[in-house]
Amino acid sequence: MRERQRVDWHRVFEDFAHLGMTGDELAEKIGLRTVFLQRVASGRARPTPLAADRIAGLWCHLTGKPADFLPRTSDPEGAPRPEVPGIDSNDEREPAYAQLQAVTMVWAQVLRVAGKGR
Repeated sequence: MRERQRVDWHRVFEDFAHLGMTGDELAEKIGLRTVFLQRVASGRARPTPLAADRIAGLWCHLTGKPADFLPRTSDPEGAPRPEVPGIDSNDEREPAYAQLQAVTMVWAQVLRVAGKGR
């Protein structure tokens, strides 16, 4: 039986950060609240089908890639997130703490690129 792959929203939001998009810009373009997008990026929330379509559509538009190229994972729910630069994969703290730290670093980078985090 083949395992179903799902979109890796954490990596999708990393791509947005690398493209220089701020959380507020994403929220405005997609029509969703910044807080909700932060929760999706951190893995604390799953987007509704409509929200997923909007996020994926913007990712496709900005990257110029079709939806088939969205970052995907076959890891079960609750599996550790992929490595993020600056996060020690051997960190003995709780995985949720390491995940929160990773997401915080991504959002800090987004704000830095936007000139708000000096």
